[in-house]
Amino acid sequence: MEKNSTTLVLNDHPDESDLALLREMAVGRVEALNLLYARYGSLLLVYLTARLHDRQWAEEVLQDVMLTAWNGAGNFQGRSSVKTWLFTIARNQAVNAYTRRKPGPDPLDPEMPGLAGVSPEKLLERSLDGATLQEALLQLPEEQRETLELLFFQELSQAEVAQVMRVAPGTIKSRLSRARTNLRKFFKVREDFE
Repeated sequence: MEKNSTTLVLNDHPDESDLALLREMAVGRVEALNLLYARYGSLLLVYLTARLHDRQWAEEVLQDVMLTAWNGAGNFQGRSSVKTWLFTIARNQAVNAYTRRKPGPDPLDPEMPGLAGVSPEKLLERSLDGATLQEALLQLPEEQRETLELLFFQELSQAEVAQVMRVAPGTIKSRLSRARTNLRKFFKVREDFE
């Protein structure tokens, strides 16, 4: 890894500066990796923690994500944004880590059972406490929960979420619709018992 005292100059356009960071990483500039980590590390950690339900494990997987990004920077083809590429790496690393650590059903299997119910926008409007929101999200099937987390908490577009999850954009719309329906049911049942 080459050390260079030249400071990276980044512009106000994240996509362009992200690409510049990848180009610098491809030639061994560790400073570029550090800047990419500073830009996306916390977002990726939140996502990985939600996927793996263990912050320490998520931190370990995040290191694998950044190593994969470092090694793959020169092969980035620009078919997505760098942010989307990083989330795709994170998702793949989470699946791999889960498979290595815990044999059994895949946590990202779309067939996993769930309940749940209200639109994410309404959840925020109602100012639900974090525990209630977390409980509701945990009732959703994994693919619906991950779709909501990427859309609303990581603020990816539907097209970006489709790329990360390797599904058609229409599938994301369907999952979002089913998640809203499930969340409405969850909160209806909850209201009936309160």
